Amino acid sequence: MRKNINLIIWITTFLIVAAGLAALFSASYQNTRISNSVFYDQLFFAIVGFIIMFLLSRVDYRNFYDLAYVFYGITIVMLVLVLVSGRHALGATRWFSIAGISFQPSEIAKFSVILALARYFAGRRPSVSFDNDFKGGIWWDLIIPFIITAVPMLLIFKQPDLGTALLFMGIFIVMLFASGLEKKYIAGFLGICLAGFPFAWGILKSYQKDRLLV
Repeated sequence: MRKNINLIIWITTFLIVAAGLAALFSASYQNTRISNSVFYDQLFFAIVGFIIMFLLSRVDYRNFYDLAYVFYGITIVMLVLVLVSGRHALGATRWFSIAGISFQPSEIAKFSVILALARYFAGRRPSVSFDNDFKGGIWWDLIIPFIITAVPMLLIFKQPDLGTALLFMGIFIVMLFASGLEKKYIAGFLGICLAGFPFAWGILKSYQKDRLLV
């Protein structure tokens, strides 16, 4: 069963990357505004990504469990530092430049949040429930994981990078489902988030509102 799951992950990842590369090639082919080098750069990094994915798949997952919170803490520090000393471009401060190579800490944050939430929920097994103590349960099983997600999410929103910040909410919801938390509580939480959306709308910039409306 595990081999089948691993194969599904590989195939799904390959198809998603291939679709993105195909779209990028189509957009840049014989385009005077976008060079073909954009496609080849992404193809190179896709290959590097698959190599890293293969190497990480050979590592015992328990090593990730032990380092999850450390990795998360380092990521938070990086997200703070990029706001202070990161490279500013295109109206945002999202990048670090080291030896001529630029990277976004927000991309690393996606991975670190998944690891941190996975460790937290694994440590709560099998107590993820609201049945015994509703107040205590909602705090430990929902609010704290939300805080773990919200801290990097808000720092990324501050850059500003609304698109990436919203992805963290998706990560949080998926991890809630994976944790085994009852769906009625997840639905209730989502209802609260939707109810608060009109208040959040007021703090968005005009171009961010346009993107959401489109």
